[in-house]
Amino acid sequence: PTSTPMSPSPTSLAPSENPTSTNFPTCSPLTLSPTTTNPSTANPTTDSPVTATPSTASPTFTTLSPTTCNPSTQGPTTCSPSSCSPTSCSPTSVSPTLAPVIESVVYAWGHRDAGGSMNANVSQVFQHGGGPSHIYPTTHGFFAIQHGNAVHSWGDPLYENLWTVPHTAKAALVRDGVSNVTVNAEGTAVLLKTGQVVYWGEDDLANPPTDVATALQSGVTQVATTKDAFAALKDDGSVVVWGNSSVGGHMDNETAALLTSGVVKLVSTHGAFMALKDDGSVVSWGHSDHGGEISSVLSPHLTDIQKIVPTMGHNAEFGAFSLVKANGSVVTVGNLISGGGGFLGLLPIQKEIDPNSLVGSDVSFAAIDTNDQTIKTWGLAHMGGSLPPFLNETKVTQIVPCWGGFAALTTNGSVVSWGDGGCSISASQATQLTSNVARLVSNGDAFVALKNDGSVVAVGDSHDGGEIPASVASKLTCCVEEIIPTKKAFAARKSDGTYVVWGNIYCGGETNDNGADAYMDLGEVFVF
Repeated sequence: PTSTPMSPSPTSLAPSENPTSTNFPTCSPLTLSPTTTNPSTANPTTDSPVTATPSTASPTFTTLSPTTCNPSTQGPTTCSPSSCSPTSCSPTSVSPTLAPVIESVVYAWGHRDAGGSMNANVSQVFQHGGGPSHIYPTTHGFFAIQHGNAVHSWGDPLYENLWTVPHTAKAALVRDGVSNVTVNAEGTAVLLKTGQVVYWGEDDLANPPTDVATALQSGVTQVATTKDAFAALKDDGSVVVWGNSSVGGHMDNETAALLTSGVVKLVSTHGAFMALKDDGSVVSWGHSDHGGEISSVLSPHLTDIQKIVPTMGHNAEFGAFSLVKANGSVVTVGNLISGGGGFLGLLPIQKEIDPNSLVGSDVSFAAIDTNDQTIKTWGLAHMGGSLPPFLNETKVTQIVPCWGGFAALTTNGSVVSWGDGGCSISASQATQLTSNVARLVSNGDAFVALKNDGSVVAVGDSHDGGEIPASVASKLTCCVEEIIPTKKAFAARKSDGTYVVWGNIYCGGETNDNGADAYMDLGEVFVF
């Protein structure tokens, strides 16, 4: 199929803390391990960011720990339910702990406008000069480091300035090595192992103010992102920002004064940043409808904060943060529709939850009670924020988010779900999910249950990866060891080293006619 290029737009897995910074690979920021724990204007209207930390280990969304993001079950934060153009996908944060490609052949598949098809020049370089040791995402494409001495990139020809690595950055990438890559709708920021950040993209992101550019030369320990702004945390606890001012690319003097020291972590939604300080306090800035403003009523309750988890990126109009206190209670900040406290603020939600289990959907949150393993929820009631009474006593070990709802793995190995979105289980699927489920993996729109016998069950809309096509169903009845999510698609790694993919063709759910099939024998697969 052909695709019509669209203007850039941002997970997240999701991961960011959860898509954003939960250990949660961009539609919405979360820092996310594609291990699953499970992102331009004054009024943002596209998907929110995600921070993700992909690795070759079993997935854990972020949760885009993004940033990707939370429990060991979150998928990246994701594309909007209505489309999966790479332009609607949000930022991602990627760890460099990816294993090298063993063979010299490199396959790319998915949306051609997002790097799913390599140009002939790059393909020939890899065929004749050997495959790259690492592959990383950029906006609308990829870049690869070959033999530790050359950098090659490819992507959408209409947005070449967004994925082409500048010559000065190439030299630094080869010389110093990559620690982390953070991508949003309009730019890329690469944290080098030396603590320097190199960056490229649209004007605001490629040309930060002089004082910010100077600060990015050394000492950076983390980079977070909203839809089209970056924030960098330095080793002295200070924070610098650049990009679109309406979504956190600029701080007023009062906010800047609070961020000169003591910051230990950055978390982001689609349109706002939040910083956690070493004294348990927090500071937020950016768009107020995304958690960028803390009311005076709520402010006194924002103490002893231990963890921050954002909503993921389906609802680009609203966003929120859930903050877990030392005593296990929760405070929410952001738009009321997305589970936040609103402008008036709410008293702390008295729920003793396991911070590592907390996950955010687009408009709600869910977590596991530390006392009895039951489910606790808050947010938009019919979209997962209110638990059906028949699930009140259900004990669970894992929760994953979907658009408009959640799914959970119970202590007896069955699966339950609630909400009106992509986690809804059909009657035929329910019969396969009554026992022996080992783990759930979400891509933010649909989820997959990996069973103890190595078989898989997909739940959700077929366009989101929630239905396994007949053409590959027989290959997924056993021996699957890992499920890797992308936006609206999944890849299953089998014990023999082969991969099976399904889902939205524009998000990697089918392969291009480049020599690979939907059933592939590959040395290594990189998914962003």
